[in-house]
Amino acid sequence: MGFSPDGTAYYDDNQGVWNGSSSLKPLLVGSFHGHPETLKWWDNALGEKPLESVTGTRITQERERNPKFAPPAVILPHAKVGNSPTAWDWDESGKFGPFTKQLFITDQSFSVVNRVTLETVNGVKQGCVFPFLKGLQSGPIGVRMSPDGVLFVGGSDRGWGARGGKPFDLERITWTGKVPFEMHEIKASPEGFEVKFTQPVDETTAKDANNYKMRAWTYIWQASYGSLRWMKSFPRWKWPRSPLMAQS
Repeated sequence: MGFSPDGTAYYDDNQGVWNGSSSLKPLLVGSFHGHPETLKWWDNALGEKPLESVTGTRITQERERNPKFAPPAVILPHAKVGNSPTAWDWDESGKFGPFTKQLFITDQSFSVVNRVTLETVNGVKQGCVFPFLKGLQSGPIGVRMSPDGVLFVGGSDRGWGARGGKPFDLERITWTGKVPFEMHEIKASPEGFEVKFTQPVDETTAKDANNYKMRAWTYIWQASYGSLRWMKSFPRWKWPRSPLMAQS
């Protein structure tokens, strides 16, 4: 849990019940994050009590049905960018490369650091996740960005294990001064997506749709653990009638 530079509180959550995949979620006053068991502690001072979640639907459908439901700002695809997101911090100094005001979130299982960009559209927090740095020696659990732009990461593989292999570690990540060629941010627009890069690109190359590949899928909003990735491109794809999904 923590605060963004604009004062918004966020927390990250691992895949589980009512959580098709791990995600980063905004903690807004009076908001509901989907788990019906939490409503037993609802304080009337927060206003009208939210509706209980309906299993087997989608996040977008739940938000339309239940106005107090706050959707995740960014979903972290399970088994793609990690399995167990842990701590995160922001680059507020502008000394960690060209990623000022962006968020860096670690994953204990994959021993990696991922990068997240955020924006607010019609009052709703949303954003994008990018793979950033792999090869940490253990499973990162704690992270802190220093005022001079150094990312300190501490980790352990106790209990779950981690790809890094070492039982524990404390690592320091610094910017070399060389700007990497990366997608700096991606934003959704009515016409499609706007992609900004960290370095100039050839206009002809950037405009050629053949230079891009894209896959789309969704997760089921359900009471059982996790969710498969559901893609409309599947042959004979049908919306599942049962909420009983296998863990991805």
